[in-house]
Amino acid sequence: MEPIKHTLNEAGKLVQQAAHSVAEVFHTAETTTDNDGNKEKHANAQKSDIKISRAYEDKPQESDAKVLATSWPDLKGKTRQEAEELIKAKGFSNVKILKKGTSSTTEHDESRVILFVDDNDIVVEEPKVG
Repeated sequence: MEPIKHTLNEAGKLVQQAAHSVAEVFHTAETTTDNDGNKEKHANAQKSDIKISRAYEDKPQESDAKVLATSWPDLKGKTRQEAEELIKAKGFSNVKILKKGTSSTTEHDESRVILFVDDNDIVVEEPKVG
């Protein structure tokens, strides 16, 4: 959660910088009077006068972070063996097999995936972490 907070704080700072730059351009605008005596403000800034943070020009960074699935709806209807192999290949070594209608433990375990199968070892519910 801390990296997200940091990123949001940095984004907020960039927005403030942009807002201050725009406000400064309008604050330093020239006031002119037309032929009828009406006063108007004209921003006389050129693009080069406005400082924009280089952060907007940076290329997106590649991340090594891995997003782990917490459920596999596409495994419903597959055999127990197919589902178990795929889930283990995704990094979950603790796969618990339960028969349809069997109650599971109430303790949540982020390292466990529960597979509910029928009498023919076909997955009957969406496998989920827990």
